[in-house]
Amino acid sequence: MAEIYKSITYLVLALLLSLLGHYIESSFISEFAKDFISLLTTLLAINIASSTLIAGKLNEINSRTGQNFSKTSKELKRSLNIQLILIGVAFIALLLSNSQLLEVKLGKNALTISRNTLTVGIFIYYLDTLKDIGQALFSLLNFNEEEK
Repeated sequence: MAEIYKSITYLVLALLLSLLGHYIESSFISEFAKDFISLLTTLLAINIASSTLIAGKLNEINSRTGQNFSKTSKELKRSLNIQLILIGVAFIALLLSNSQLLEVKLGKNALTISRNTLTVGIFIYYLDTLKDIGQALFSLLNFNEEEK
């Protein structure tokens, strides 16, 4: 349930930022969206490498202590799956945002604000995921058996 609230918060924040960008007539988010898929795949690669390091460290700790990390492993897999889904969503959103047909039916402003909201929302999600993985990584690197 917390994930749903977090996602809604990200989308509301993204909508507010998109509306602000539209209000001040900034094209930054639209320009940012041009290389967005490349950025997301790069961030995914970083997350995969970090997740692999975390999984290796958890396996090492499991071997030494017998501690079970199955929930953590499931969460790492779930996070990677969500990131892949978000890349697909971003691809579809960017594809649709360049549709002449939708521009006529919905209006250019609505289409731009929708695309920008999804772009910023997905980016915020990725940043949060990077933060979580970074915190987990540093916690594990500093793991000390005596702290148990």
